[in-house]
Amino acid sequence: EGEGELCTVIHGEHLNLGPLDFEIIHVPGHTLGQIGFFLKSYGIVFTGDIVFPMGCGRLFEGDAADCYRYFYYRLMDHIPKSTLIYCAHEYATDGCQFALALVEKSDQSRQAVIDRCKKIVDLRKDKIPTVPFTAEEEELLTSPFLRVQQFSKKLGESKEEEIFRQLRSVRNDF
Repeated sequence: EGEGELCTVIHGEHLNLGPLDFEIIHVPGHTLGQIGFFLKSYGIVFTGDIVFPMGCGRLFEGDAADCYRYFYYRLMDHIPKSTLIYCAHEYATDGCQFALALVEKSDQSRQAVIDRCKKIVDLRKDKIPTVPFTAEEEELLTSPFLRVQQFSKKLGESKEEEIFRQLRSVRNDF
């Protein structure tokens, strides 16, 4: 297409830039048109504002149920857990503070959250980025948004999408 023209892409399509083959992943939630770029051959995904270390983006468009389904099932279930995740902003310290505020002494992920937060604080103190990160080693163990069932009793809710919505609402005011 010509210079300055928009190109529409859809979920599952591939965008080739020279030798690089990016798979388009539609992950609405932050915005309805949010997409990620999965570079499978390098084990890298660029997620924009859908996921951050120990967090997820605000919901400006769409609803929490859709965001959770796309965030968890389309993105996190689609990519190998060892994939390096590159998000759009350095919000790890904020995500860490929120996760620490939620974790209880009896929480099976407590030590993982504490350890990751210490690592984040040390990295940021030295002005070292916390991005990229992986789902396998970090997010699945420490992100409240990927451990929603652990908050079921505390929030009096069993539906994952509703727990996600409540967590996101609490995070907005944190």
